[in-house]
Amino acid sequence: MRQRATPRLAKLQSALAATRLHGIATNLDYLRQITASEAFVNGTAWTRMLDSVVATSPVIEVIQPGTWSSVQDYPGRQGYWDIGVPPSGPMDDFAFRLANRIVGNHESAAGLEFTLQGPVLQFHSDALIALTGADCQATLDGEAVALWQPVSVKAGQTLALGRAQVGCRAYLAVRNGLDVPEYLGSRSTFALGAVWRPRRSHAESRRSAANFATRACGLHDACAGQ
Repeated sequence: MRQRATPRLAKLQSALAATRLHGIATNLDYLRQITASEAFVNGTAWTRMLDSVVATSPVIEVIQPGTWSSVQDYPGRQGYWDIGVPPSGPMDDFAFRLANRIVGNHESAAGLEFTLQGPVLQFHSDALIALTGADCQATLDGEAVALWQPVSVKAGQTLALGRAQVGCRAYLAVRNGLDVPEYLGSRSTFALGAVWRPRRSHAESRRSAANFATRACGLHDACAGQ
């Protein structure tokens, strides 16, 4: 029977849950899994226990970045025009906010914006997503994906977004939002200021997957549906 975590273990789990390391690949999610396992909580861990732990990480890996793919949030970075920093944020904020609401997020949760040609993304864990905006003929493992409705994605599946047929920009929201650091109160990309600059080459996006394609699930209270 699973026992209640001790105060010290609870503090360890809380510290791991609150830790954010951006820009590099780490074993942080693996450590969270281990410390939450029944054997670890009950103090019955054994030498070969880790052989049975299948590491999963709520990450979206960028296989191909598309023409111009970026992280945005709503309403963007407010109050800094006087020092030359624009608000950024989604171009079609209605479509962006609706995508968030479809998956149960607050409308301000960080999501992805794609311009003209969408990316190819692989999910490393189960997720609930929504696509809105321009019709980009999206497929999930080769099967057509409907826009403007929730879509369940399984770990290992690949989402491919094609060329926009009508309009220019499409949006992807993931349940609980994307775990991107805030800069001046926003997670939005500001390319000219090198704030979460979009990835434009295959090699660059692969090397920087841990930075651009961030955690997908179980994140911020601010992203929870309200």
